[in-house]
Amino acid sequence: MLLVMIILGTIMVVVADKKGFNGILWFMAAGLLGLIILACLPSAKKVGISDADVASRKSTGNLVGGILSGISILLCAIIVAVSAI
Repeated sequence: MLLVMIILGTIMVVVADKKGFNGILWFMAAGLLGLIILACLPSAKKVGISDADVASRKSTGNLVGGILSGISILLCAIIVAVSAI
């Protein structure tokens, strides 16, 4: 299971980087669900969009990645805490 999560995380880092987002924020972004969400977000590196649109897309993509990563980390912490009981 851990190997699958590492592979998905690595794929998300590559896709996030290609779209102009912060790969570190996307590394732990909820596994397969995060990958699907990332694939649906518009790229911040698209040619022909204004600087304001680039900044807005980057901000949105990084915010979503950060929130999903936070949720994933929180869920992992809860699972570890419950399993230790």
